[in-house]
Amino acid sequence: MFLPTYRYTPAITEALAELERLRAGMAELTPDLARLAALRRAAWARRTAAAGTLDGLAIMPGEAARLLGGGLGGGSATAAVRGYALALDQIAGDWPAEREPAALPVLAGLHFFLIHTPEHRGPLPGLRRGPTALADWRDGAPLAFAPAPAEVRPALQELMGWLHAARSAVAPAIRAGVAYARLLAIQPQETANARTACAYTALLLHRAALLPHGLPGLEAAFVADPDRYHAALLAVGPLDDAAPVVTAWLEYFLAVLRDELRAAYSSLRTATLPAELHAPAVAASDSPPPLRLNPRQRRIVELLTVSGATLANSECQTLFDVSAMTAARDLRELVDRGLIRMYGQGRATYYGGGQGPGVRGQESSGGAQESAGSAALTAAHSQPPEAVSGENKGSTHV
Repeated sequence: MFLPTYRYTPAITEALAELERLRAGMAELTPDLARLAALRRAAWARRTAAAGTLDGLAIMPGEAARLLGGGLGGGSATAAVRGYALALDQIAGDWPAEREPAALPVLAGLHFFLIHTPEHRGPLPGLRRGPTALADWRDGAPLAFAPAPAEVRPALQELMGWLHAARSAVAPAIRAGVAYARLLAIQPQETANARTACAYTALLLHRAALLPHGLPGLEAAFVADPDRYHAALLAVGPLDDAAPVVTAWLEYFLAVLRDELRAAYSSLRTATLPAELHAPAVAASDSPPPLRLNPRQRRIVELLTVSGATLANSECQTLFDVSAMTAARDLRELVDRGLIRMYGQGRATYYGGGQGPGVRGQESSGGAQESAGSAALTAAHSQPPEAVSGENKGSTHV
């Protein structure tokens, strides 16, 4: 059974909080369509080139831009660039919104887009049938050996099972990070394993509105610092471990995603402003200032990251053993920073995350329905004492 574990360290909780703030901020922007199209072309050239590089193909962004613009080309590099662009197109526009991404056919479909060419005839290759390893794309040197071929399908099924079970209990960015690391560990395909992992991660992030307009380029960020990237991956432990500790990897992955979202936010802000207001001073101030949260606030944001979760002032008092005034101050500061939202009035006031509030105080046909905030509080009390400061295990967190 696949059961990754991790701790909600300050680096992870603060990154999750800023991701939510950036997501909400970018959702309010309406960039000029022509400028957005130019940004997207540049981003996709960067992303497709990097995705191919992760699979050991030497592709530069300029070459990718030429190929995506209709330039002539041939060979594996051309197929990689255009195939990855096709997968990104499917993710951004044509992928059915109601289709559950945590399923093997979805992964197979993405792999089909990545490797399909008009010249191809015959059945597409399935899951790999020989031994392989996670390799350094710069020289092909093996870094860690992948599970045996007979273990590939069970490992994929266990990953999809975990992603499905964790869909409402684990932050989407964490699910995406775990999926990427696990797919690289399994190496399920004969070819294009890095591109498959990148595309599937992009799908999960897109579904959570964490890949606005396809601009953030995780792939390019991975390629930019290969030593740090490989060190974070290998910190997970043996590739065949069914219970990996992914804290170090998630700290790296979420930091990279946050930096890419910051850059995308800055670009979208520039594309939204009138042309006469574009100036270096404006562009330099586009990136939001870093957040400074106390341990209680980090824990509140962590709890409310779960879709539908809510908390009331009284629940915060009980959870942190603080006064009503202290709880109110913590909550008010988070509302002012745009990290959480306030709903209701007076004694009926409660707080939820950016994905929308849960339903409090209603009854179902089976009797009183427990509020999402109460459920979060119950789960928090089931953690060890250090969980209040963000040190709980990810696999048991609400």
